[in-house]
Amino acid sequence: MVKEKLEGPACRLVMDHAISFIRQAKENKQPFFITIWFHEPHEPVVACHKYRKMYENFNYHEQNYYGCITAMDEQIGRLRRELRELGLAKSTMVWFCSDNGPEVIRKKGEPFWRYNSCGITAGLRGAKRSLFEGGIRVPALLEWPGQVEPGCVINTPCSTMDYFPTIQEVLNYKIKRKNWPIDGISILPLIKGQMTTRPKPIPFCLF
Repeated sequence: MVKEKLEGPACRLVMDHAISFIRQAKENKQPFFITIWFHEPHEPVVACHKYRKMYENFNYHEQNYYGCITAMDEQIGRLRRELRELGLAKSTMVWFCSDNGPEVIRKKGEPFWRYNSCGITAGLRGAKRSLFEGGIRVPALLEWPGQVEPGCVINTPCSTMDYFPTIQEVLNYKIKRKNWPIDGISILPLIKGQMTTRPKPIPFCLF
């Protein structure tokens, strides 16, 4: 139960514990894996006064929305800075992505596939809660100093299901259990510029 330092944005509280975990791993000379989920800018979208004030020329909803994103961005910067100060940046992959497309505005009685997004989907159909491209295709980032060229842009569709097999290949980790199906593929060749298109999946059957 967290009882201390509860003032301020939720993302700061989350990052406090994430950084504490990373520092402990560094001290114990242990490799680590950590997944960090921020609430921001999820409903209810409420930013602290400090961050709303940065956008006081916008309406109240926008102040909260932009304030939440700014607070989250600040904490991601804090994580990146901490990794550099601990000397862990070059040996750590930092992945970042949204969990779904933008929120939507729906008229009463309107089917979900006709949602009007209040975010930006670059013309893709659908949005949050939809399995159309606007609901599942989101931008993503990977920071891996010395391994990924800064400013590199990849347009090949990938999935968060690719994280595990990619990390597995980087670590040369072998799963002991045979015939264990793994969703996703290693995109290390894509990251290294050795692959430009995604290979077709191999059919798998347990029986």
